[in-house]
Formats: sequence, C-alpha cells, structure tokens
Amino acid sequence: MKSKDDKVFQRWKQWFKVLDNEVLNLMTQQHIFHSVQEIIRDNPTIQEPNDFNFWMAVWYSSSLSIAIRKQSDKSTGSVSYINLLQDIFAIATTQKAMPIEI
Repeated sequence: MKSKDDKVFQRWKQWFKVLDNEVLNLMTQQHIFHSVQEIIRDNPTIQEPNDFNFWMAVWYSSSLSIAIRKQSDKSTGSVSYINLLQDIFAIATTQKAMPIEI
C-alpha cells in the first residue's frame, strides 16, 4: 500500500506532465505567432488588407488569456499551477521534512 506522501508525489508527477505540455503548447503558439508576424512585416504586399493579421492577433491574445486563466483556476480537481503551489505549500507547512527519492 502506498503512503499518503507517495500518492501526493504521484499526483504531482502527473500534474507536472500536464502543466509541462501546456507550457510547451504556449511556447509553440508564441513561436508561430511571432514567425508569422515577421513574415507579414517583411512583405508589405501582404499587409493589406490586414484581416488575417488582425485575426492572428485576436486568436493569440485570446489563447494566452485562456491559458493564464486556466493556470490560476482554484477549482477542486483543476490541474493548475496555483493548485499545485497551494498543495506544495500546504504539505510543506504541515510537515517538517519530506524525504524525496530521486
């Protein structure tokens, strides 16, 4: 039977995988957005009409807003950085030392 600490560490390990994927996704979106903006900036003939550029900017800012909101979601069961940090803080303040196996 796993100890309570083992279960907590397993949950954190799963959360880190999810959160890592979300951060990598955001970095990919950022790279794509900035690459497309550079292409548009370097090619004046495609700058007008600017519907596509406007759509890209709206999509990118909306995507970032949603991602930030998701990472600050305190709902029970939500995998977010705020819940992970609160979980770590709660355990750190209730235990003197937690042995960590690497």
